[in-house]
Amino acid sequence: MLELYLMGALRAFLRQKFHLLLNVTGLAIGLGAALLIALYSQFELSYDDHQPNASHVFRLEQSWPSMGLDAPVSSPLMAEEFTKLNDIEDAFYLLNLSQRHGNDIQIRGQQQKLDKVFAAMDNLPQFISLDILHGELAPALTQPAKLALSRTQAIRLFGQSDVVGQTLVQGDITWSVVAVFADLPDNTHFDFNGLAAMTPSQAGQPSLQSNDAYVYLRARFDDSAQLPRTQLEQVLTEQYNEMVYNGKNMVRVTLLPLLDIHLYGHSRFEFKANGSADNVHISIGLSILLILVASFNFINMSTAKAAQRAKEVGVKKALGASRFQLMLQFLLESVLITLLAGLLALVFVELALPWFNQLVDKSLVLTFTLPFIALFSATIVTVGVIAGLYPALFIASFDAKRVLSGDLQRGVTAIWVRKSLLVAQAALSITLIIATYVLYHQLVFLTTLNTGYAKENRLEIRALNADDVFSSRSALTDALQRLDGVTSVGVSDTALTSSTNTSARLIWPGADPANMPIPFIGTGYQTVENQGLTLLHGRDFSRQFSSDWYQQGDESQPSASIIISRDIAMQANQVDMDSIIGQTWRVVIGNREGQSIRAKVVGIVEDIKIGSSRDTSSALFFICGYSRMPQANLVLAHTRTDLAQLRQEVQQVLQKHLGVVGADIESISKRYQLLYQGDQQASKVIFTFTALAIFLTVIGIFGLSSFSAQRRSKEVAIRKVLGATRPQLINLLAMEYIKLVIGSALIAFPLAYWLVSDWLTNFNERVAHPYAIYLAAAALVGTITWLTVAIQVFKTASTKPSAALRYE
Repeated sequence: MLELYLMGALRAFLRQKFHLLLNVTGLAIGLGAALLIALYSQFELSYDDHQPNASHVFRLEQSWPSMGLDAPVSSPLMAEEFTKLNDIEDAFYLLNLSQRHGNDIQIRGQQQKLDKVFAAMDNLPQFISLDILHGELAPALTQPAKLALSRTQAIRLFGQSDVVGQTLVQGDITWSVVAVFADLPDNTHFDFNGLAAMTPSQAGQPSLQSNDAYVYLRARFDDSAQLPRTQLEQVLTEQYNEMVYNGKNMVRVTLLPLLDIHLYGHSRFEFKANGSADNVHISIGLSILLILVASFNFINMSTAKAAQRAKEVGVKKALGASRFQLMLQFLLESVLITLLAGLLALVFVELALPWFNQLVDKSLVLTFTLPFIALFSATIVTVGVIAGLYPALFIASFDAKRVLSGDLQRGVTAIWVRKSLLVAQAALSITLIIATYVLYHQLVFLTTLNTGYAKENRLEIRALNADDVFSSRSALTDALQRLDGVTSVGVSDTALTSSTNTSARLIWPGADPANMPIPFIGTGYQTVENQGLTLLHGRDFSRQFSSDWYQQGDESQPSASIIISRDIAMQANQVDMDSIIGQTWRVVIGNREGQSIRAKVVGIVEDIKIGSSRDTSSALFFICGYSRMPQANLVLAHTRTDLAQLRQEVQQVLQKHLGVVGADIESISKRYQLLYQGDQQASKVIFTFTALAIFLTVIGIFGLSSFSAQRRSKEVAIRKVLGATRPQLINLLAMEYIKLVIGSALIAFPLAYWLVSDWLTNFNERVAHPYAIYLAAAALVGTITWLTVAIQVFKTASTKPSAALRYE
């Protein structure tokens, strides 16, 4: 019986080659796109699932409402404190030593760079899975001046991987390499090149006020747990505020699951750029839509071609075939078509993977393991059965007597099914076009958003030693200033495209001494000019006023000048902000009043947007000549267009004055665009899948219009004999499909509005809803539909009427 079914399917395929080609192509594109997204989604969802006890590990995160700042860092001392709670089984932290000591090292007398070196607790293997290639990890986590390097860093620094026993010199510390570990896999949020022990001589003496460690807690949320997660977070918050802020409600503590960090951790202080749960969900949704559109095409064309197989069904029924046997035959044909499409989809995926990897910035690989083959085969059979079920039921239900007597007309049900599926396809296409346009429009808006500082014609040099560049007069800055086209050189301990790193309480006359901390940026002279800020009142920091620069002085209290943002000025004096200029305020560092700076307000600038537009804005002030950071950045304002040459000249100056090779030099505009790299990738994916969805819709319309034109060829011939012109005939047959597009637009508009509005709420700064694109999207789909139908009808209308009527 199976052999007969296969032979029947083969004959049917040979009789309907064009129909088979459209079905296989459409399904292959849908399945191939779904497989690509499955690989991407599986990779994104696999982040850190290989770590020990991954489902019970949480990262400690802080939120400062007054600063509008969320950060996954806290004091390393909190790891020990929180283990005293019954529901915390263990704690672990990582602390970036490169931020404390810089990344300049000496190897055999040569200057090198080694960044991403972290101090870690000796229980690291209980939280992070590492593959040790050479040496032993334990000494690096317990003994001073011992270091473990990643394989890539070992090769880069020494030319080989087995470098146990080699030494690195960093200032007055001589590191000894005791272990080499395999590079971290791509699917982890951790990102470090070296590990060392947390010792005061190397990491400094930690304090409760320092927020520079990534703290991880292994908690028990099972039957033995005393508190649920939300209550545990409340207990941690209360304990943290009591220990660090003397009981003041300054910070809120939350626990982010380790397995959620990659998709839901969007702090400015992440190890590396994380993914987006929204992008994964959108991609999965789009792949499902593509399979649906391809399946709709299959159902439509199968039911449309049913009349050509009606006599076959009638004869088989007359010879004794049951309805169930006929259903099995047509379902088998459907599964075979899907199988062919699946094999073609694998070819598509292999060819598209290099392009797709570049698109999503991943290294995805299609591996034909037994579980994958089983899952893919099950998916093929499932799609084949679901897509072919209705056509099988429909065709097998033909009445043998009516069919064999020449009555091939079927009821209205199949027609309405085809029309409904076409409406769904067009509605999805219109929705995707609208979403793609709004996404693109929003990204353009973000890249051109007025952030309060200049992004164009600014070159930023990051992660330099603060002692080398943070001085009132520097030979380095003077040398950079002399470069052709450089108009100003400024120093700052914060990158405006990244995040603020330090905060302090700012006390003005009449202010509450318990004011919430406000972020501040340590900077140098000519900050307004150099960073392109908008000065509202007062003046810029200037060498003409030596008192602007931070001075310890002979008095017990140091002094410096500050420039504040409009937000702070409004808090201090909403009526007359200009009167603030010249006032002396206090900058209180930490919780002790004795650690304060007499700060003279010399300027007020427009509010500045730090980092991404997804981050909430906060008040901000600049302080001249003072910084608590071990590293600083230089900003070059220039008029050059040959950035590559300028980078090379800057690198030569850095090497001459600091001995630095391979400095991180990039334009601020490029760094700002990188903030939205994930959104740009999502827009490209959505655009690609939108084009595929429209293409599949066109395939469906093309197949149905071809069948419709063929079925109505005699009607077209008669109308042509009676004087109808080709444009009239085209509009007559195309109008049926245009009406369906209008119906689909009525469905797509509210759906698109809801989806787009929900997505735009993720941004603090967003575009207005572009309503014109709704009509434009519907018009585009309508035009494509009309052209597709017109091609088929034109071909039929060009045939001589006698050729269509000669058998009548």
